[in-house]
Amino acid sequence: MPSHPIDNLTGALNWLTHGDELEKYENLKSRYHRLIRGLCTIIEMECMSDYDYILEIYDSAVAMGLNVINEDFPKATTNEDFAIIFGKMEDAVDKLEAVDRVITGCVSRKLILLR
Repeated sequence: MPSHPIDNLTGALNWLTHGDELEKYENLKSRYHRLIRGLCTIIEMECMSDYDYILEIYDSAVAMGLNVINEDFPKATTNEDFAIIFGKMEDAVDKLEAVDRVITGCVSRKLILLR
């Protein structure tokens, strides 16, 4: 990966040469943001303070996704770079979906009481 900032020309070339990969990335990024919007209100509630393991998974997924979006993606230029990015972003989305399933299950079984 280059050590200098990526300019707009590189971004345009990436769209031309990696269009399919970039569409997949945009779909993953949309899922990531949608999950965060849905989970952040519940995660921030006091009722979640007893569920440190859920919060740790959530925090690691958010951090991983933000790192991909803000650090890795702007520097990506090769197929290998994009493969690494997809792996990280898919992992972040999978973790957020797992957190969502656990919270939904806990709320429906009244293990977590929303205040």
